[in-house]
Amino acid sequence: MTTTRLYWLTWLAKSLIEPKKQALALYNFRMNIVLNGEPKTLEAAVTLQQLLDQLQIPTGRVACEVNLKIIKRAFYPGTLLQEGDTVEIIQAIGGG
Repeated sequence: MTTTRLYWLTWLAKSLIEPKKQALALYNFRMNIVLNGEPKTLEAAVTLQQLLDQLQIPTGRVACEVNLKIIKRAFYPGTLLQEGDTVEIIQAIGGG
């Protein structure tokens, strides 16, 4: 076995074994999450902000939870969703 091939096989094994879902999610073209209790397939790895944009949900009066953790609005653009994540999006609605 050539050195180059051995290197790539080692790299691949480490990439699959290490619990770095975010790095692996970048290479997935489809990803399954649970959104508000319903299964949803996404076409690519997306951030929480990108998901809200796709759903056309303004971030003004929204609370988001990923895997039972409330995410601060400032962290929406940096929160990369991963395969199997459970996402809850709650919109505040005013009324009187």
